Amino acid sequence: MQTLSIRTLIRTGLILVLATTLRAEEDPQAIFMEQLQDNPQEFEEIQLSPNGTPTDFAVQLGESVLTLRDGSTIDGFRFTAPENADSMEFVWYFNAPNSWANWYLCPAKGEFKPSFRSWLPADKLYEKFDESYGDDRFRTLQTLESGYFVPGEEYILWFRQMEKDNGTVSGRILLTESEEEWDYATIEEILELHPLPVEAQAEVLGGKGAEILLNPEWFTRAYAENRINDSFENIRSTQRFRDGFFITMETAIPPCKTTPSFTAIRETYGTPDFIQSSEERKLLFGDSESDEEPNVITYIYDYFGFEVDPEDPEAKVLRVVTYGYDLSVLNPESDEPTFRRLSIKNLTVFYNEGQEVGRLYFFLEGQKDPIVIQEPPVGRYERGDQVLEFLGEGKWTETTYFEDGSVAKEALLEANQLNGETTVYYPDGTPRFVIDYKDGAIDGKVVEYSWSGKKIKESVYKNNKRVAE
Repeated sequence: MQTLSIRTLIRTGLILVLATTLRAEEDPQAIFMEQLQDNPQEFEEIQLSPNGTPTDFAVQLGESVLTLRDGSTIDGFRFTAPENADSMEFVWYFNAPNSWANWYLCPAKGEFKPSFRSWLPADKLYEKFDESYGDDRFRTLQTLESGYFVPGEEYILWFRQMEKDNGTVSGRILLTESEEEWDYATIEEILELHPLPVEAQAEVLGGKGAEILLNPEWFTRAYAENRINDSFENIRSTQRFRDGFFITMETAIPPCKTTPSFTAIRETYGTPDFIQSSEERKLLFGDSESDEEPNVITYIYDYFGFEVDPEDPEAKVLRVVTYGYDLSVLNPESDEPTFRRLSIKNLTVFYNEGQEVGRLYFFLEGQKDPIVIQEPPVGRYERGDQVLEFLGEGKWTETTYFEDGSVAKEALLEANQLNGETTVYYPDGTPRFVIDYKDGAIDGKVVEYSWSGKKIKESVYKNNKRVAE
């Protein structure tokens, strides 16, 4: 069975305003609603259970479609809101083809009424709905607060076709009493969604870590299943905020009952994605890292870290740590001098000939002073459109390029932090912003220019805060 990689889960969105290519003098939303509501027969009708039990559905998309004036193809299904629907919340799970990548809910008659505002990208695979599909799917858990539906009125849940391809959307719907907070566990429980066996969930995670755990020569099935489930909990608890900060969770488990040899693991699965010592963790976390924590080296494959006593000649695995993020992103893609970043850990790792040659935390960031585990050798390190050139003794230049190869940004660093003038360019090479930095923070003038070179605005900053215009 093919399954969906967690790295490609979040690949979809909601459409609130459609048909932007329609004539400017017309209201695209009104035109869309008119065409939708004039053709309700194009949408298959499903019956929602009136007694508070979930309703399963499976609708073929692409057989009976509605083509809009802008050429968009719409398909989906309709249903009638049951009694007491006005006081109930709408909860559903669906699995749909990526070729039908936009969806929304609206009334089958009357004015447009905004519905969905957010959703949770489904991470696990569920019984009955996910066994028979490949990986070209998107899967979603979603809720809609009470007060939206009018009992006895009809509503359309539509999908817009993004590619010429048919497919089935299937899932489960429930109208239920409201919850204070809808999270993964609550939605799964109320919809009675049952995850597929742990082997399927391991394929969702991808990588080597879960596969190592599921090897019965090294770990018991119960231990592997618990650690894999812990990793999903860590992933679900990981949040990123607009200011760049993260909240995440790492779970350290009591010693495993078996004593597999990490030497055997490495011989079978190759070099870990990342290796971290207890000393490095204590350097990062300071007093928050207990002195009672054992002295270990953690060998990490994607979401799983295998702890080993550095003094143990047999290199037996003591316990397994789980993470809410994938450390395999640190793997270099070539033998050329390059770097990789793991934003959630404020970590930058430098490589040459496929081997790690440098490691810095809080590099190119102004929130904290950099922590230098190892400075890389002097030289030029490239990744995509960004080039970092290390000049030695904490001095760097950073250059970013447009697709045509012209310079998009130039910056200077001292003490491994932004210091001095950073210039951001228009595609023709004209400066757009000139920004003064000191010790990683905006400190001094920020000047904005028009494309013609005219100064638009000048501001003065002190430690990232604007103090004058």
